[in-house]
Amino acid sequence: MTEFGPVLPLRRFPGEQQRLQWARRSGLLTAVLPGIYVPAHLAGLPNVRLAAAVLYLPDGVILGSAAAAASFWSTRPFDRIEIAARCTRQHPLGFDMQRVKIPQEHRVPAPAWTQLQAGLGWLCSPALNAVLMSESTDGESIFAALRSRLVTPEALLAALADIPSRRGNPGRKRRIVRAQTNPWSAAEALAHKVFRSGGLTGWTANHPVACEGNRYFVDIAFRECKLAIEIDGRQFHDRTPSEFESERLRSLRLAKAGWTVLRITYWMLVNRPEEVLASVRAVLRRLTRAAH
Repeated sequence: MTEFGPVLPLRRFPGEQQRLQWARRSGLLTAVLPGIYVPAHLAGLPNVRLAAAVLYLPDGVILGSAAAAASFWSTRPFDRIEIAARCTRQHPLGFDMQRVKIPQEHRVPAPAWTQLQAGLGWLCSPALNAVLMSESTDGESIFAALRSRLVTPEALLAALADIPSRRGNPGRKRRIVRAQTNPWSAAEALAHKVFRSGGLTGWTANHPVACEGNRYFVDIAFRECKLAIEIDGRQFHDRTPSEFESERLRSLRLAKAGWTVLRITYWMLVNRPEEVLASVRAVLRRLTRAAH
């Protein structure tokens, strides 16, 4: 191990190049990028590949899925690393050098686990990266960024304003405008649209509620009458047993704290929006009468 962790940039070890070349020929090391060696058994690890990219182009900016996974979207898979650089070099499979300009204010230091103590590297800011990815992810990057609470709806608008005339901006703007109510998923965004079109007001998205030592974020909260709307998304049936139980325990604790919990599915929002609105209005009337 070196100051760069398991990543070995040949230019930093001028006296060891012959030995390192031998290790590569022997299969102990592999070149993930020109002049950047890593132990062969570690070559596929995301943090090692990110660190290699940082050392290869220390002035470059990591963006796309790799940067998202290292910042606001930890579950985002990636099979290639995108790097914005002034000059694009020849690069092997799994790395994509792009001549894309990232504004200085949207260059943020790479996290320590990608630097591997090298103290180098830049990522595209979560706000701008989410905006740039919104086209290829159909808006999921925006929901993930908001869900991480590293990004606000206002920050998304500001990031878009920092890349004027960029190709694809009209589509990005539509998705960002849809996200100004702070939805954390496509299902929540649809619920917000249904509520707005139905004239329902007085609600807050992802409202924090403290109960029994936990901090829960209610999908849609009517705070005055303590009505909690919980949205079951499109992947509802893919939940693990532990996730299912955790959600039911959350609803139980909210109810104990005085909240009325109403669960709505994505299917209902698509196929029964009027019934959803009528049910929410009926519960709101009942709770309002009870409060007076």
